[in-house]
Amino acid sequence: MILIGLGSNIGDREKNIASAIQKLGNHQEIRIDKVSSLYETKPIGVTEQADFLNGVISIDTALTPIKLLEVCLDVECQMGRVRDQRWGPRNIDIDILVYNGLVIHDDVLQIPHPRLHERHFVLIPLQEIAGDIPIYQGLTSRQLLHKIGNSGDVVLYKKHSDQLCKVLFISAPVGAGHIRAAQAIISALHKGETSAQTKMANVFDFFNPSIGKIILNTYLKILEVFPKLYGMAYSWGNESYLALLGRRIVSAYLANHMEKYIMEYNPAVIVCTHATPAGLIAHLVRKNKLTIPVVAVVTDFVVHRLWIYPEIKHYIVADRAMGDILTQNGIEGHCIQVMGIPVDEKFSLVPDRQSTLDKLQFSEMNKTILIMGGGAGMLPMAEIVACCEKIDTTLQIIVVTGNNKKIYKKLNDLQPKLHNKVKILKYVDNINELMAISDLIISKPGGMTSAESLCRGLPMIIYKPIPGQEEANTHYLIKCGAALRADSLAEIQTIITRLLVEDPEQLTALQQNALAISHPQSAKEIAKYIVSLV
Repeated sequence: MILIGLGSNIGDREKNIASAIQKLGNHQEIRIDKVSSLYETKPIGVTEQADFLNGVISIDTALTPIKLLEVCLDVECQMGRVRDQRWGPRNIDIDILVYNGLVIHDDVLQIPHPRLHERHFVLIPLQEIAGDIPIYQGLTSRQLLHKIGNSGDVVLYKKHSDQLCKVLFISAPVGAGHIRAAQAIISALHKGETSAQTKMANVFDFFNPSIGKIILNTYLKILEVFPKLYGMAYSWGNESYLALLGRRIVSAYLANHMEKYIMEYNPAVIVCTHATPAGLIAHLVRKNKLTIPVVAVVTDFVVHRLWIYPEIKHYIVADRAMGDILTQNGIEGHCIQVMGIPVDEKFSLVPDRQSTLDKLQFSEMNKTILIMGGGAGMLPMAEIVACCEKIDTTLQIIVVTGNNKKIYKKLNDLQPKLHNKVKILKYVDNINELMAISDLIISKPGGMTSAESLCRGLPMIIYKPIPGQEEANTHYLIKCGAALRADSLAEIQTIITRLLVEDPEQLTALQQNALAISHPQSAKEIAKYIVSLV
């Protein structure tokens, strides 16, 4: 058993300890098993300082004691620990107490901790999680406490569950949005006050990698060459009894591969941001192989039947009408939370607009259009840019081509012939900044891109939505007055001219409508909800 002690008496002591636990747990080679309650105690040595909070955690790691010490010291350093006085005040103190029964005595590290057997504030939390395991010279924490007698100086400050808030996220790389939704919640959990430990899993990891690659490539090729086929499959899966039966058979087969992975990680909560893993998890719950809370986060403005499983008791949706669809299909109302599609908190922050404009060498005086086609770059971007050239006003255009090398090259070949200033980018991680300086976005209506645009109050021109969830998202956004649809390049030109030249009041109305239905704090709210389930 590996045991680590933590203490703090500067600033928000409880938050300092929670942050240290989180940072240790996020290390790829450390798994936190148990967390003790927190205890308040008088300082030892230098008594003229604030009282300490202390706690103990047990971990599992393949790191050597010296490597583990380096990690602990690095966490202290990240948190601003200053070692200027022995036994003096500190915002965080991290000590290795016990390491699998090893005895080490050298100038760098001593294990067991040399004062472990004398300290009530260490032994009391130790007995919570180490129980009857010998930890010092063959004695348990209870036996050591009996030897040194009771002390009234150590007072319970906050009871802690034995089970750390370990959250397992399972998604699928079918479009970037499902992964980004999970990442937004993970980021919010790590910035919260709880000591949450998170792990991200890809549903394709649970079967042969070549099969996953074939599925993903086939999906992308269908979207590119024959989108109507995808729409037909989407509709069939939403309505056909055979489709629902088929998903159960497939889920039963794949769920067995997933079960071992889940048992090894031993999460307190599972979060699914894609319908496929939701089906696999539902199968495990149905077979009584899982009893922990499962949260399904729907990442579109519509609920497909493949999302709906009575075994899942916690649904997060973007809109009340989606909740109504769930209740009509047997999900109880108290299981449904309307919190929005989770977006990263940076979409709720106000970036330095001028700095972004300067980087792009853009002017504040001209209107800016952002063109995005998703991670695969699936819009006819060169043709849209050429279309913008025909509009009787000076424009600035940002084109994000994602991973599509062909379109990137085509645009670069076109650029010397353009009179508008066009910035051509590949995959970027500052979409929030690009959206903040834009007046319009031309894009596919993926759930995440749409939610991010709404948070920025950025009106959308949706080009030829694919039948299925894109069509449904488009219908929702148009109904709410936050987007317009174009089914041809000529329509794009007409809409841009109307909004940016002829009728700017309509553009303002679209911006206001977008903000009205946005959920900029969605990830933070969902993170709090997940923690409340533990």
